Amino acid sequence: MARPPRPPPPSPLNAIPIPALRDEVWTASHTGTGHHAMIIGTCRAHGPFDPDLRHHSNDADVLLELVRRAGAVTLLPALTLPQHDDPDLAIRPIANTP
Repeated sequence: MARPPRPPPPSPLNAIPIPALRDEVWTASHTGTGHHAMIIGTCRAHGPFDPDLRHHSNDADVLLELVRRAGAVTLLPALTLPQHDDPDLAIRPIANTP
């Protein structure tokens, strides 16, 4: 999970529960892609809510830039995340959900 740097909700190891992201602005790939379906499905299954998807791109680097500049949140696989510390990103695991 990538989000702008701000204090995470209290949770073990700074993991963030999906329901805590209900009021956030989200970014995801375009409708019809697996990434878009995963974001919607995860939020519905563990929220349950429909994310406020205001920004779309099929490019992971653009999604990360939307997190940095627009303050959006997203879920991304580890392979797409920066390999160095980035002060404009907070990379956090998702907390276990019931």
